[in-house]
Amino acid sequence: MVSLEASSINFRNIIIDKIFINAKNIKLKFIIRKGKPSVELLENFFLKFTISFTSDQINNICLSEDWKSLGDFFTTEFFLDSTFKKIEIDDNLFKVKVLSNESNQMIEKLLKIDIKSGKLNFTDIDSNKNSILPIDKSIKVNIFNFNQKTLTLVCTSEVTI
Repeated sequence: MVSLEASSINFRNIIIDKIFINAKNIKLKFIIRKGKPSVELLENFFLKFTISFTSDQINNICLSEDWKSLGDFFTTEFFLDSTFKKIEIDDNLFKVKVLSNESNQMIEKLLKIDIKSGKLNFTDIDSNKNSILPIDKSIKVNIFNFNQKTLTLVCTSEVTI
């Protein structure tokens, strides 16, 4: 079994304060060609990882150019003609704030979170409309929890050759 704990990670321009990764049954082939060593993965394997996000980190992600689609997910799924502004974690809920493009006023909605088929599902408390957050199909969310103003996810993912 391989266990890693890392901090200050930049994953596809998402800054992650801390992540815990566990993997087993990793089969590698070490190759030395012309004096140059390399490593080759022989079989797919599964990772189990735990990752935590604060409200500030979620906002930085949703407002970044690289991950703007996540902020757009909330505005298109739960609001009409609006621009994403902010998410706050509040009492085990996401408080999503947007700017209405029509009225130029701030609007907010409370979204609860659960897991459906290994994906995060968000439900508007008022309208009961729900939508599953689009994430990489190889990632399965197993558990989530809130601790103060932090969302922690326990996930598995298959690493393929």
